[in-house]
Amino acid sequence: MKGNHSTISFSFQAKGHRNIRASHKSTLELTTDSNVTKKGDCIIGVSSTQGLNDLPDEIKTIIKLSSSLIIIILKIGENEVKITGQGNPNLSLSHVSDIVARKSSFTCSRTLCINSSHAAADLPIEFVDLLKEDTIIDVRIEVLANYY
Repeated sequence: MKGNHSTISFSFQAKGHRNIRASHKSTLELTTDSNVTKKGDCIIGVSSTQGLNDLPDEIKTIIKLSSSLIIIILKIGENEVKITGQGNPNLSLSHVSDIVARKSSFTCSRTLCINSSHAAADLPIEFVDLLKEDTIIDVRIEVLANYY
């Protein structure tokens, strides 16, 4: 971890859905779409109140640094999962409905972070069971500049 850095955060909500499988091995996704089919095995939350395009510009600026750390905190009641990833200058952060964390270094308009610590398949089974219910998911994205 490099020297001084402050944390900037952004919070929103998404919902669970009965069709969530959370079995994808390289990505996880939140979407503003209200429905998911069983084919959407990377989707872990629907009806998100935000897409990537909605992130504040201040956060986007930091995410576009290759030295930035992105922390995604998913919380359902007392259950919490923390996912970390890395920023990248190639991230456009412009998708209106999707937010995707990737274990790979692939970037597109849907990508929030690369080199993610988790894909959908890495989430604890107890957490995935909660995602399969009509639950509220509190989502917090924290970004730290000059982390790496």
